[in-house]
Amino acid sequence: MTVPGFQDFMLPTLRVLSDGHTRPWREVAELVAMDLGLSEEDRAEVLPNGKLVFENRQAWALTHLGQAGLIARPVRGTAAITASGQAALAERPDRVDMNDLYRYPTYQDFRSRRG
Repeated sequence: MTVPGFQDFMLPTLRVLSDGHTRPWREVAELVAMDLGLSEEDRAEVLPNGKLVFENRQAWALTHLGQAGLIARPVRGTAAITASGQAALAERPDRVDMNDLYRYPTYQDFRSRRG
């Protein structure tokens, strides 16, 4: 198995944070990796810059979820689910991706700034 794209990290991230605890992002990355069933080999995969691929994908998932308002970053290097994130999970989605995030005005603003 290869490390999936960052959008595949979104739903597991919301599930990991659904208990309401604020967690360091690296802890979130580890818990999501377990949820996704990533092997030790997958977790060891590195980008050309030397950073771990799964941590990079997790960071992007957190960025996009945060821009949509589904998670908050209450303290630098941490993440927590918001009421909007809990509401999104309550809909029992099979997947959360960028297309889903476009329903949130803050995400639309974020995407329109890029480019």
